[in-house]
Amino acid sequence: KMVGMSDMVALFNPGAWKDKERFKPWGPKEMERFAVVNPQAAQNIQALKNAGTISALGGLGGVGAGAAFFMNRPGTVNGRLFSMALGGCAWGIMGFLVGTNAASLITGTYKINPMKTHAVFTDWWRANGGAVE
Repeated sequence: KMVGMSDMVALFNPGAWKDKERFKPWGPKEMERFAVVNPQAAQNIQALKNAGTISALGGLGGVGAGAAFFMNRPGTVNGRLFSMALGGCAWGIMGFLVGTNAASLITGTYKINPMKTHAVFTDWWRANGGAVE
């Protein structure tokens, strides 16, 4: 199922989630059980998780590098702080985008359909006691 406009509106309308299916939290034990049943989907989930970590680290690295680069600009303290904030935001976005592309190449997530992987896991979790009644 693709995410549509109604799903995006539901993010900002807490009442819209009442009739959505809810799941119990899962942990490493459940992921190990899922890996026995569907090893390919479990590998895909792990690759997507690793790619997310790499993307986040790229963004954090960009924030730090941007803030450090613009910290030594001449001017008042307020001007430096403002420059650090803007530089951190801009470089953080750039770092996240570069990190996302690097993660896609490193982990091979460009070959994975994340919606299908999510559907496979949620179907398995629903069938194995993960749905909240």
